[in-house]
Amino acid sequence: CKDGSIDSMISSCKGLLKCRKDVYFRLQDHRCEETLGYQDPITDDQRISISLDIVRSPRAGVACALNHGLAYCHADVVARMDADDVATPHRLLSQIRFIRANPSFAAVGTSTVLFSENQTASGKSDNEQYSNLILPYDDLAENSGSRCVLRPSLSISDPGFMAWAMFFTCSISHPSVVFRRNIVRELGGYDETISHCEDYELWLRLLNRNCKSIVCLPFVGIWHRKHNQSSSSVGLKIQKKEADKACCRAIEQTLHLTNDDNGPLSFDQVSILRNPSSAQSSESLDIAAKLLLRLETSFLTKNYDRLTRQEIALVKLDCNARIGELATIIITKFGNEDKTGLDHKGGAGMRSFAWKSWCERCPEKQLERLSLICHTRT
Repeated sequence: CKDGSIDSMISSCKGLLKCRKDVYFRLQDHRCEETLGYQDPITDDQRISISLDIVRSPRAGVACALNHGLAYCHADVVARMDADDVATPHRLLSQIRFIRANPSFAAVGTSTVLFSENQTASGKSDNEQYSNLILPYDDLAENSGSRCVLRPSLSISDPGFMAWAMFFTCSISHPSVVFRRNIVRELGGYDETISHCEDYELWLRLLNRNCKSIVCLPFVGIWHRKHNQSSSSVGLKIQKKEADKACCRAIEQTLHLTNDDNGPLSFDQVSILRNPSSAQSSESLDIAAKLLLRLETSFLTKNYDRLTRQEIALVKLDCNARIGELATIIITKFGNEDKTGLDHKGGAGMRSFAWKSWCERCPEKQLERLSLICHTRT
């Protein structure tokens, strides 16, 4: 491993040994089958044993490497983290204590701060409001002055609402997660046919099993490094397509669709639902609106016994906002009365399903709708 992460872990463990005589550290490099022991082997159950196994993935791909690593894990809880990210102090301790005290949760994440190695010419962050954020252990890191905070990424703290939000975007940071090894193995691990969103697909399968199996703790647990080369246009297109396919399967399962139910769900419908601005017609947005309302009903019915009243209210509010977004795009992008059948009152003669649904669900938005209609006429 050329990124120095293994050397860093070994150095940290050796540093611990200098001040703790009750620790046994075992390093096994499975690439060359070499085993090294530091200090005497543990014979007292009260002592601490640290084992570091270095393995090489048998095939290319992140999902394959993750599954291969899981096969070597013996602990009941596994932490996921990239080599170039930085965990905040007490992150792992807080998550492990929480997941052990709350057996109903299979995975626990945190909020994150996104950062990069790039700066502006002035040597400051592009976003001044984040310029005072300091990387954990910054005084110990090399070239700390070259780092630039991009933005915080705050996760949803209501698990039931997070399960709903995951239909539209991955709302949990993969490197921030700790999860129960046995549950992930029962699900079949990561899907190795997926190259760019293997984590998102796994979370969707987990949430289909139990909508409140994932939770994010309300603190920043990791600083997630973003690389320019990781955001290529080709990679982003593959990631979007894979995410839409994974979401399509999850929605089908929530709607209980089978091949006998008018065929499988249309991939294009799901893609437009997740990214309404990509729609090429007002009709496709109306179809997405119908799918959204079906999904809301099925999700709330399926999970009624698990969701709190606050989570149900949040799902309905979010659905209202998404219906409003679909209706707004219809009138701003495709927008004359001949195409949409809208009148200035939003009357019963309108042809747009999304617009009519928005009127019915959100009567308090009448002034906003009138403003949109006036805007399209100017």
